[in-house]
Amino acid sequence: MYSVARYLAFPHGCGFWGIGLFGQEIFTSVTQWIHSSNFATSKQGNVVNVFDRHTKLLQRERAARNPDVAVFDYLKEEVGYRLSDRILDIKRELKIGLDLGCGRGYATKHITDAELKHLYMSDFSPSMLESAQTPENIGFTKILIDEEQKFPLESKFLDLVISNLKVFHPIYLHLLRFAILEVF
Repeated sequence: MYSVARYLAFPHGCGFWGIGLFGQEIFTSVTQWIHSSNFATSKQGNVVNVFDRHTKLLQRERAARNPDVAVFDYLKEEVGYRLSDRILDIKRELKIGLDLGCGRGYATKHITDAELKHLYMSDFSPSMLESAQTPENIGFTKILIDEEQKFPLESKFLDLVISNLKVFHPIYLHLLRFAILEVF
């Protein structure tokens, strides 16, 4: 794995330039890198792991660092707005909530103090969590979560758990199951 890598476009093709583990300069073509590494999947014996956590983390980190990331977020922004609007339809008083897989804060930036008093924003990508837009007029705490660690919140602690287009991924399914069974 390359400790420092940059994507370069050359007239003869595309490749990665980087500094290897021992300080040597490395250049490899994209196709060579894809075929020689665990780019999209990881193999365990003859079994292919389609939901590789490491690969998903690399994808999310790359997306968070992309300078044009806001161009591609229009759908997540719209769903986040509608999700936060649905919270107003809940009649009981909600004090503490969790946004599971908050990403760049698509739903959380629309949540007001009329809906919640404190919101926990969680993601497993440090760059996404760092760039997440925060809600106004309510307290918030950003939590870096990992499915292999113990869930950081106490039992019977949350009034609301939301997730904006994230529950399809097995990493979040495991955490959502815990949030529903243990925290409520």
